[in-house]
Amino acid sequence: KKASSLQLNVNAKDKKKGQTALTMAVLEGHLEIVKLLTQEKSINIDLNTTDAAYSKTPFMHACQNGFIEIVQYFLKLAKSRKSKDFRIIPLYTDLDLNATADNGNTAFHYACHAEKEDVIDLLIGSAGRLKIELQVKNNDGITGYDHWPEKFESSTLPGTSKKPRLEVTHPSTDSSDTDTDTDPDPDPATPAD
Repeated sequence: KKASSLQLNVNAKDKKKGQTALTMAVLEGHLEIVKLLTQEKSINIDLNTTDAAYSKTPFMHACQNGFIEIVQYFLKLAKSRKSKDFRIIPLYTDLDLNATADNGNTAFHYACHAEKEDVIDLLIGSAGRLKIELQVKNNDGITGYDHWPEKFESSTLPGTSKKPRLEVTHPSTDSSDTDTDTDPDPDPATPAD
């Protein structure tokens, strides 16, 4: 039977940690269950639900734990929703890729703090297209980049002309740089230099 015919509340939270079925599926790395919960047309899943312990969304948990396939799936949902492609997606709340926990951390903060390089690279590559804000400061004034400075010291931060700790010229403004296509996922709406 369908969840709606059984009148199940898929957004109900457990009493101990305040987690929904979606959060629990993400924490266990169960992509198929995440898909099942988000693709069922008869239910309205809350993608931005936060747990009671840390006020993290399922997307934040996926990024922090390095579950790259789940992160990719969430980004696909967000992209489809932004493009209004409802053939793929049932009714649910918009996925907030820039949601913040009580401490001000975003999914990008958590991925950087946990040094989940594949997830970080995916978020940076998707930032322009999906409007993921990478320069958000948490309640302590720290960006995600500050959590893992060693990774970012040798590359220019997207959307800035600075490295985290060093001053540099952004490739798009340096006339001596002949390779201007450094963006791994250029935004097709932005004209090329």
